[in-house]
Amino acid sequence: MYKGKIATIATIAAACMAMAMATALAQQQAPPAQSGMLYVDCGNQGVLTINTDKSEVNNRHATINATSIEWSSAEGVPADIGNGWTGHAQGHYVLDRVNGTLSVTLDMWQVDPSGKEIGHQLSPMSSNTCRKSDAPATKF
Repeated sequence: MYKGKIATIATIAAACMAMAMATALAQQQAPPAQSGMLYVDCGNQGVLTINTDKSEVNNRHATINATSIEWSSAEGVPADIGNGWTGHAQGHYVLDRVNGTLSVTLDMWQVDPSGKEIGHQLSPMSSNTCRKSDAPATKF
């Protein structure tokens, strides 16, 4: 009477052990993925953190495709020039994924005391060679 039930219990136990071993083996072979994260060292611009899943560079929205990554700094950072005159500047960045270079252009404009824009200039600032990097070290 118990002979068949014991054999069934032993078969179920063996199947559970086989599944547990297969699961453990699969976990060893598949390290946790950090898909979509790239780290790129661009010299004096530092290490850039690129999240391709969210289309961001250093938490700023970016346009990402197979050959380039483009983004801008904060919207027109204001500066008080004096006597009611103000200026604004915004950086534009293009990371060429084919050539491994980062080009930075500064978009600057001046505004008179009445709010009228009186001068505008696009100024190429720098071009840096970039290379793939590891994630930056953290203290916590």
